[in-house]
Formats: sequence, C-alpha cells, structure tokens
Amino acid sequence: PALTARVVFDGSPLAPLAALMPGGVPLAGSISGNVDLDMPLGAPEAAVIEAQVEALALTSGRLSAQSRGPFALRVRGGRVAVDDLGLQGPGLSLDVSGSIGTDSSALLDLRASAGVDLAELPARSGWQLAGQLETRLALSGPVGQPRAEGFLAGRGLAIETGWLPALTIPEARVELNGDAAEIGSTAVAVAGGSLVVSGRLPLAAAVRAARRNPRAVQRGEKASISVVFEGLSAAPFLERLRTDHASPLAAVLSGRLDVQGGLADIREAQAELRAMATGVAVQDLALEVSPLTAHLRAGEVTLEETRVSAEGGTLQLAGRVDLGRRVLEASGRGRLQLRALSPFLAETAVTGAADVDLTVAGPLEAPRARGSVTVHDGSVRIRAFPQAVTAIEGRLVLDDHTARIEHATAVFGGGAVTLDGSASVSGTAVS
Repeated sequence: PALTARVVFDGSPLAPLAALMPGGVPLAGSISGNVDLDMPLGAPEAAVIEAQVEALALTSGRLSAQSRGPFALRVRGGRVAVDDLGLQGPGLSLDVSGSIGTDSSALLDLRASAGVDLAELPARSGWQLAGQLETRLALSGPVGQPRAEGFLAGRGLAIETGWLPALTIPEARVELNGDAAEIGSTAVAVAGGSLVVSGRLPLAAAVRAARRNPRAVQRGEKASISVVFEGLSAAPFLERLRTDHASPLAAVLSGRLDVQGGLADIREAQAELRAMATGVAVQDLALEVSPLTAHLRAGEVTLEETRVSAEGGTLQLAGRVDLGRRVLEASGRGRLQLRALSPFLAETAVTGAADVDLTVAGPLEAPRARGSVTVHDGSVRIRAFPQAVTAIEGRLVLDDHTARIEHATAVFGGGAVTLDGSASVSGTAVS
C-alpha cells in the first residue's frame, strides 16, 4: 500500500513557510504549480515527490525575484534535483540545475550561474553600490567535501558604506579550482591610496570537515593571502567612527599584511603586519612613528616595540594579546605630550608633558595597571568651567587595584591647589 496525492497551488502565499527558514530569514511571495506524492506506507523514506512549478515570486528582506519560466523539482532516493530553475529580480539573475544528496557522504552534482548589477540592488540606507558581478559554478564530490570549478568576476566595482570609505575595484577575478580559490592580483583604490590583494584559499583551510585530518591543517590545505597597501590615509576610516565625522588624527600608511595557515580557528592562523606611518599629526602636533611590526601566532597578537616621538619626547609602546584566553600584557615608557590627547577628549583640553612608566596586564574585561605617570607643567581646561587648572605638577601611582596621587600641585583661579589621595580601580571603573 502507498499514499498518493496531488496538491495544486494557484498563487498560494509563501509566508507560512517563513518559520522553516534558517536564522529567521524573512520569506514572502507566492507559488503556482502542482506537487505529486507517492509514498509507500511501510517505507516513507522511499517516497517520491515531483513538483512542477509554473510561477514563483520570492521576497526576502530587500531582495525580490521571480521565476523566468516553469521548472521542476524532484525528491527521490535521498536526493533532491532541480531542472531549469531561473530567477530574475532587480539587479540579479540566477540559473540552477542539478542534484544534491541529503547526507554528508552523498554526491553533489550542481551547476549554477549568476549575474549581479550592484547599482540595481536595493541597498541599505547610507550605502552606495555600483558595478557588475558574474559567476559560473559547478559543484561535485561529497556534500561534506565539495569541489567547486568555475569563477567569480567583478568589473567596475564601487562600494561605500557607513563604516567603509569609498573604494573602487576596476577588475577582480577569483578562480575556483576544485578544492581551492585562487585570488588573482586585485587592485583596490581607497582612502587616497591603493592596496593589492592576492593569494590562495583552500576550502580545507576554513572548513575542518574538508580536511584529510579534521584536527590539523596539512600541506596543501593552508591559506596564503597577502595584502600590500600604499598611501592609505587614516582619516577617512577614523571619521566614520566619530559622530562629528572629524578625524583628530592624520597619517598615511604603507606596508604589507601576510596571512597563512588554517582559518577555522584563530589559533590555526599565522599573520604578520609590517607598516610605515608618515605625515602623522594630531591636529597641529606632528608625531614621528617608528616602523610598526605585529605578529599573530597560536592565537596571540604581539606588537613589537614601537616608538612615538613629539617635541623632544619619545614614548615606547609594546604588548601582546592572547585572543583565545582574552588576556593582555602591554607597556608604555617614555615622555608623552599631553596635548596629543585633547582631540580624543570631547569636553576637555590638556597640555604639558607626562613621564610614563606603565604596564597593563590581565583579562581584557578587567585589566590591571602598575607603574606611574608624572605630569610636568600641565594644564586642564574643561568647557563647562571658565577657569583652567594650570601649572600642574604631580605623580600618579597605579598598583593593580589602587590609584594614588602623590602631592600634586596646581594653580586654579589664581590660587595654589594641593591634592593628595587614592582611589580603588577595577578595570575602567574608579571608586
């Protein structure tokens, strides 16, 4: 005995299926066609489902598409097959044919092609997109370890978002060669400078299930990606982090970033950043910054000693952060010109010099500071007060959970001020 049935759809809504979408992806639209079911009652896993779709209209968020013509779907023997699915919508087109198994050991046999006109896509508020994307893709092999042949190409790409300054990519191409993506030398113009991206990204570098040994990345499975940048202005990036859209810092960056290894976990990756900063200034205070070198190894980022100099003083910075354990250890030693901090303080202006000898260590959520900061000829002007505090001389001592002021003196309103005392410190909270 078997259950046989036919279901006919005539403009039926898709909204009731939204609850089945992964991650709460919205779904609306309609479907017309028929579905035939033939299911043996004693072996439901042997059911055969055949659908002939005459018309399909989809809407998900800002995207919408309609089928270009009839297409067929079949479910038989643990495989799902689609014939001649073609979708068209504002700024996009998609064609898919082939079949896929329903378990990780089943074989893939899918072919897809797509085209995207970014200027026609419904973009988020504040985003500007232009250019064309095209892909041809053939998937084969087991579902758990797929092989992809084809390419992804872009022409005349221009992108600007609320957090990313305008960038342009005249031409880009990624070749899919079975188990890896090959990124050809791709030039990007952004922030008054340029960067060039190239490299190789095997699927096994990012997906453990695609590896010969899921517990380790082996030879031939490691990613190798490089980014060479030159003449990048820091200001356009920093402006997007501030509500007033004004960057207090000017700098031009050039250097190179290399990433290798596995990408499924931060502890698998290795990276090295080498950069030079020129034309560095905080408002009218010129700074000299030594070449910067940072490494990522076994989940730990290390900043080699970097020197920042201004008006005869030099501050030496170094540190490391264990991203897995979420702990840091950093140090700063030398002389700091305090007016370099003023642009980062919304309602306060400071001047003078500070001799710094500090180390910071502990969990990222509650780091502990040890050392001292000695201020010479300092001044503080707060916008809400007409009088500035001037001639500040004093020493602040930090000892893990305590901050102590040792006989600080200053002038306020024409009179001398003396300050001593201590406070408890827990992370960034003071009491």
